[in-house]
Amino acid sequence: MPGTSNSQVYCPDCNEKLQKCLIQQNYAIIICPSLTCGYPFNQRDILDNLTYVDDNDVLKVAKKRLSTRSKP
Repeated sequence: MPGTSNSQVYCPDCNEKLQKCLIQQNYAIIICPSLTCGYPFNQRDILDNLTYVDDNDVLKVAKKRLSTRSKP
């Protein structure tokens, strides 16, 4: 991230907690989840917000989502 590191936790624009948004199997973009904030899309170099996501991290999130779904 411009002027920041990928370990930054809070949005530099609105102070909301940042999230990783998976865009490809092992790559995510670090974004602000606030609907009123444009970070990082309001930045000059969005590519600085791309990060590698390990397969184990992807599987953990997928398993968590599957386990919290309501079962018929």
